[in-house]
Formats: sequence, structure tokens, C-alpha cells
Amino acid sequence: MPVHIGRKIKDVLHEKRMSPAKLARMMGKNPKGISRNVLLKQDLHCKLLMQISELLGHNFFQYYMPTGEAGKDGQSQLDFLKEKI
Repeated sequence: MPVHIGRKIKDVLHEKRMSPAKLARMMGKNPKGISRNVLLKQDLHCKLLMQISELLGHNFFQYYMPTGEAGKDGQSQLDFLKEKI
């Protein structure tokens, strides 16, 4: 089943009790744009996903990792990916 990254971000926002508007403010973006251009999207550009991962302290790239790899140190994965993007 393909990953719907917008839903994953929405789930993490809910877990952190953070509104999409707060994420938008942290990113310097319009709240409507975050809902429309992030939370409703199945795919996002790598740089945008990296920014959101860093702001929320959550490795969203783990959902694209092969089974068994996702559980490894998430911060190390983010640091590695940040160098590559």
C-alpha cells in the first residue's frame, strides 16, 4: 500500500497536539496552504519533507524504508538524508 505522507504528518500533528496552523507559522507559510499543499498530498518534495521532519522531530522518511530499517536511529537517518538532499 502506498504511503500517504500528508496523512502521516496529520497523524503526528495530532499526537503532538499541534494544529496545522502552528506548523504553518513555524514554516512561515499560510495555514490554508499547509492544509491544501501538505496534509492532502500523497507525495511531497524531499526538501519540504525534511523541513517538516526537523520541525516536528519526526523522521517521516522512515515510512519509505524497507521493513526492519525504519526502527534504526531516526536522527542518524535524518542527518544522513539531510546531507544527500
